Amino acid sequence: MGLCHGASLTAPLSRLGERKGLALVDCDSTAVNAFFVRRDCLKRGIPTSTPHAAYRPNLRRLKRGLSLRDQYDLIKHMPFQVVDPLGVVGGCERS
Repeated sequence: MGLCHGASLTAPLSRLGERKGLALVDCDSTAVNAFFVRRDCLKRGIPTSTPHAAYRPNLRRLKRGLSLRDQYDLIKHMPFQVVDPLGVVGGCERS
């Protein structure tokens, strides 16, 4: 179903951006892409955001009738990977 993919905005992705001199500015309306801008470009008046403020639920899934709870229920039993910006740290099981 493709419900479990991509990088977490709140964990490695935003931290990696910070380390690379980038600032999170927003996510697109379909919740597929996050946009980062070089910090030296922010002086042009581009506002920054936090992962929490930039998050949007995936509209395609919601339009298919899958609530956020339904989506979670479909993937909650799956193992997941903890990823560090420098590589995979290790697999984890959900408790």
